[in-house]
Amino acid sequence: MLAMTTYAAPLPNKSKKPYKSWLKDGVAGGPCSMDILIQWLSVKANVAKWRGDEAERTPKKVLLENILDIMRQHGIHHRLAKDIASKISTLQSNYRTAREWNESEGKRLRDSGMEDDTIHEELVKRFPYWDALHSTFGPKALENSYQQGYQNHNHNSWPMSISSIMHKVDEEKLEQTERLNKDDTDDTDDLEVDEPPRLSLRRRRSSDDDSITSSLPHPPMVIRPMPRSFQPRHPDSLSPSSSTHHLPPPHKHPAGPHHHLHSPQQPSQSLQHSPQLPHQRQDPTSPSSPMSSPTVFADSLVQIAREKEAGRMKRSQDMLEFLREKRTEREHIILEKERTKRIKAKADLVKNMLDAGFSKDEITEQLDRV
Repeated sequence: MLAMTTYAAPLPNKSKKPYKSWLKDGVAGGPCSMDILIQWLSVKANVAKWRGDEAERTPKKVLLENILDIMRQHGIHHRLAKDIASKISTLQSNYRTAREWNESEGKRLRDSGMEDDTIHEELVKRFPYWDALHSTFGPKALENSYQQGYQNHNHNSWPMSISSIMHKVDEEKLEQTERLNKDDTDDTDDLEVDEPPRLSLRRRRSSDDDSITSSLPHPPMVIRPMPRSFQPRHPDSLSPSSSTHHLPPPHKHPAGPHHHLHSPQQPSQSLQHSPQLPHQRQDPTSPSSPMSSPTVFADSLVQIAREKEAGRMKRSQDMLEFLREKRTEREHIILEKERTKRIKAKADLVKNMLDAGFSKDEITEQLDRV
């Protein structure tokens, strides 16, 4: 029986793409990648297109392809668009760093009397392409390009440009806001016009109520709430049967109780002193009410005042207890913070003394003093 052996195919060796210097990739003595890029960036129109001015807006993809075409014309085919974009960003960052040094440290050196050539040499050491790119990367060049783009936008804007569309949107928003404000004003005017009919309606209702009240044979009875506490009834007050039916006590006749029972005028007299409805609550201020006595009413008011005062004192005690607890808690927190600060200060002292070379005995003695 033959043994079958399997061989794994060797994996391809994926090595990184070798780095080629931007300064040493020139072909047949021609310019290198950096020379081509610096020459392209030294043209103000190219930098204006790269920075994306509104006057001459060109996609960066198109600009990078133009730079690649120039490099291919000189025999350089290994550069990519992303590499060129990254290199341009690096050049801009290095230029800003050199310019900041020139505006701060360079100015101080000039004020101290140092020659401009010496300062320029130091500036070129920091950014070798200062002379070639200062005219296009400088703030004056950027300001001029922005002003030119703004003038071109004002003179050459057409109806379907981005700026025209944005202005149109702003105008529409402004018109909409004015329309809403006008609608709110109209609504307010309508409310002011409608107000007098409402007042007349209220007056009409009040007059109707007055007419209804005047048409009644007797004025409406006022029903008032009874006080919270009730005092014991007077011996001369109503009997249980009469208080249940809200009837006043029978009128005493001098002839005696027998004459009162057989008197024919008693029903009419009792009806005259009875209220209109048997199930309505009687007015406490009426003469036949048990609460008509001034002393009883005063006692009820005193009882209500005492209850209110007791409730107020209880709330005051609760608030006082709450404030005491809060004060105790705050004092406890302050003590804990103070203790933590002292411990931290001692720890820092021990650390500093150890770094200074003190012995443990000296450190202990110092801590005891603290």
